[in-house]
Amino acid sequence: MTGLENTLKIRDFSANVEGSDLKGVIEIDMKGTPSIAAKLSSNYINLNDLLKKIERTDTFDAGDLSSEDQQKAPPADSSNKKMLSATPIAWDLLHQVNADFGILFKEFVLANRTVVNLGLAGRLSNGILDVPVIWGSTAYGNVKGKFTIDATQTPPQVEIDAAATDAAFSTGDLTATETSKLPRQNVITKLTSEGNSIAELGAALNGYFWMTGGNGYLPIGKLEFLFGDLFIQIVQTMNPFSEKQTYSAVSCDGMYLDITKGIVRTAPGMIVQTDKLSIVAAGSVDLRTEKLSIGFRTTPLRGIGISASDLVNPFVKLGGSLTKPQLVLDPASTAIKGGAAFFTMGASLLATNLWNRWVTSKDACSRMGKKAIKLRKKKHPKDIPVIPKGSSIP
Repeated sequence: MTGLENTLKIRDFSANVEGSDLKGVIEIDMKGTPSIAAKLSSNYINLNDLLKKIERTDTFDAGDLSSEDQQKAPPADSSNKKMLSATPIAWDLLHQVNADFGILFKEFVLANRTVVNLGLAGRLSNGILDVPVIWGSTAYGNVKGKFTIDATQTPPQVEIDAAATDAAFSTGDLTATETSKLPRQNVITKLTSEGNSIAELGAALNGYFWMTGGNGYLPIGKLEFLFGDLFIQIVQTMNPFSEKQTYSAVSCDGMYLDITKGIVRTAPGMIVQTDKLSIVAAGSVDLRTEKLSIGFRTTPLRGIGISASDLVNPFVKLGGSLTKPQLVLDPASTAIKGGAAFFTMGASLLATNLWNRWVTSKDACSRMGKKAIKLRKKKHPKDIPVIPKGSSIP
């Protein structure tokens, strides 16, 4: 360790706490705007105990408030409650320090995930945070990305690029065996926005999110990790086999979303194809108002001995808001026919003619992907996503 006036340099920093280790070089310069330069590495970091302490600290207990404070606190079921917070983000903190950093963890444990070779490098300078590379690998997928936050702009601007391959999305509710059987997903997304709060960032969001998956098994009784209990209701309403099966055998899936000025639209849609059915969704989520309008249609595949009449509710609409979603049965398919053209940027995905041509075939996922590319070329010919594949990301 060496130090001069207003400066400190630690050449051989090393720390070990309950099996976790961290080492590297740290330089601190307090002249003018404080500046920190750090190159750190670790063989093993486990954040589970720290997260448990944070959760206990942040847990809100109304019983700890005085009776006067409880009267001032808003009711938990307030009708005005929204998912995206309007609380201002402390962007000014990005002007109070400069930093140049690189971090590499050989093994990083967070919740129920162990990440191997997790790394990031970046710079914070005069209110601009630029992280040109983040990467990591787990037994359930690989991720790579970059992001920039420019707090010198009014309002501050955010840009995010990310990709994932061979990813299995789950929570701690699934066993290791159930997680290993999930369909593996490949993802690419590019997002830009501006704002002073999460709500403002959502309202100004632009970009895309594409995801495709291969075969695997979904534990039907535990699908609430996707969208809560409501998703299980949708599956049980549309799939006549869900109550008889523990798992649903998925052949493929796809999700193609276009985001413009805070409105997330399917382009052309979302699809999950099992060994018996195709479930396709088309619709929108308005992040400005948090309103939902998504139509679902289920169709049996050709040649498996199931007809449309065997499906009790082939048409379902998801309405309401992000905090209060509502399931609406629509046997007349009015929600689908009325909104499909608008939601899918002119491609009436769920309309009868297009549907009958290809969605009941076993290559429906591939066809939807080709349709997504075609739509993207019309609207953004110079920015066509290429979904990564395989066990690594270029």
